Amino acid sequence: MADEDRPGYRLSKRQSEPLDELSEIVGAYVDDPDAQPLEEDRVDRLTLQVVMALLDHRLAAGEYRSAIISGLAVMGIRKDGGWMDVLDYTPIYSAVIKIARAMVVYQSYVERQAEVARLKQIKMDEQQREDGSSDEREAQEEAEEEATSMFRIVRKKVQRFMTVTSGNARAEPTPMDWIYEARTYGMHIRFNTPAGGTIDWVGDRIKHRRVQFRMGELTEMLHSLKDEARGLLTTLAMVDDVSQLPQIPWSLFEDDHSEDRVGYSFLEDDRNHTWLEAGKNWSTRRITDSAARRRI
Repeated sequence: MADEDRPGYRLSKRQSEPLDELSEIVGAYVDDPDAQPLEEDRVDRLTLQVVMALLDHRLAAGEYRSAIISGLAVMGIRKDGGWMDVLDYTPIYSAVIKIARAMVVYQSYVERQAEVARLKQIKMDEQQREDGSSDEREAQEEAEEEATSMFRIVRKKVQRFMTVTSGNARAEPTPMDWIYEARTYGMHIRFNTPAGGTIDWVGDRIKHRRVQFRMGELTEMLHSLKDEARGLLTTLAMVDDVSQLPQIPWSLFEDDHSEDRVGYSFLEDDRNHTWLEAGKNWSTRRITDSAARRRI
């Protein structure tokens, strides 16, 4: 690629090495899947290394040396060549932040598991030298106790490259610092700028962007939807007319609005049991009371 066409970002050695290895593995698999089967664990490990290296990147020579920030800049360009609106673009920052946090936690978990495995092997070797045998369960428990806690591993990464730059004189900006700052600015615009109008009324006609309809058409659509639902219900209930269905006393509905239990329904309210019992086993009775339906 010519220098004038080359993007502004530069991959560091720590970023490019796992990315090159990952590209070789995936490229070989794409060229000949049978001869070069994909090692998913290795691909996951290399992908995680690339992401962590991109996040843990000192912006010593400018923000756009970061591949992440350069990529975000490209995502801000619409297909027609224009710039995305701040209302549509700011959520992209939030998505990147959320994914980055999840990746940091996962990488910390992988790091701790590797440390536990290393300590476990050391413990088992010590037991073997001292007693001539080893207790794997005991070694596992001791290793988990001695290994660095998840909290300390995550906190170290968060303080180094997952927050805004601190007031420490030695602190340096990272891609996440830039993303947080840009998102804060975008959120300020998002919540302090009145949204452009998209709905217009002309008489009884409603216009929303490229869609328009009259109130009468909306009413007709709702009536058609209701009639279609009634027709489907009569078919499923095997009746000739909707009037043959059990009548629901809508005015007698009771509901406990203070009930916040997960999965709660007003049908569970004991005040509704009277009319619910009236319809219990209605379909079964319809079948047993009709010889024709029993044959079906």
